[in-house]
Amino acid sequence: MTIEQIQQGIIDKILLLNNQDLLLAIDTLLGQSVHKDDVYKVSDQQRQVLQAGEEDIKYNRLVSDEDVNQEEDLWLNK
Repeated sequence: MTIEQIQQGIIDKILLLNNQDLLLAIDTLLGQSVHKDDVYKVSDQQRQVLQAGEEDIKYNRLVSDEDVNQEEDLWLNK
């Protein structure tokens, strides 16, 4: 299992949590190991995605949250 797969698995599990105490404990634990001065290494694929996102912002190729929600509702036949 790659680091990216592990990270994504953790993120997916955290997004399902509703227990505030547990989330605060996780936040505290992660806060002890993550520092603002840390250097993050990204893969070539991640770098490409980040660059594409920056280009989208630069050229105002944006979609509002409301528009995305409407498209999602149409897709889900709501």
